[in-house]
Amino acid sequence: MNYGMSDREAILDRLAQLPHWDGLGPVRMIPLLEATELRTVAAGDTLFEQFHPAKEFYLLQSGTAILSTASAERTEMVHYGTVDWLDAALGWSGFLPPSRYGSTVTARKNMRVLCWSHARLAELFYADPELSVRFFNLVFGSVGQTFLYGAKGGEAYVMESAAGRPLINAVGGIRAIIN
Repeated sequence: MNYGMSDREAILDRLAQLPHWDGLGPVRMIPLLEATELRTVAAGDTLFEQFHPAKEFYLLQSGTAILSTASAERTEMVHYGTVDWLDAALGWSGFLPPSRYGSTVTARKNMRVLCWSHARLAELFYADPELSVRFFNLVFGSVGQTFLYGAKGGEAYVMESAAGRPLINAVGGIRAIIN
């Protein structure tokens, strides 16, 4: 972390240094960085709920998120994984029709997330299509990791467009069945 910078500035500086932006130029990054909000989610609090309209997208900066989905009867939530790595994409299903969250995300430990509104991202991406391609490379690079983390030692449930990603674990055996 750079001394003299606020936490938000230091995080945005790190985000701007990611290889996804190589060759884009710092001036084109300014609108995306200005649209970024840093939020804290207390342990036990819900970031967003499954089936609710998706109005925001998040990248995890610290903490642990519990991923849950409704049971078939929708009577209880079933935890299907946790994520705790830097820049894990949370709420990405909101980019896809019908623009609803595909799972519920709750903070297991206090979390810090970068947040963007979908409306503001749409404005930025229509104005600069290459920026959108770079942004979605960052997002979808995290999606396979997010939904297949459980394959390291348990069961994985792959939802929505993540099902198109390769489903091979570290030992080379397929560990998922997709309906």
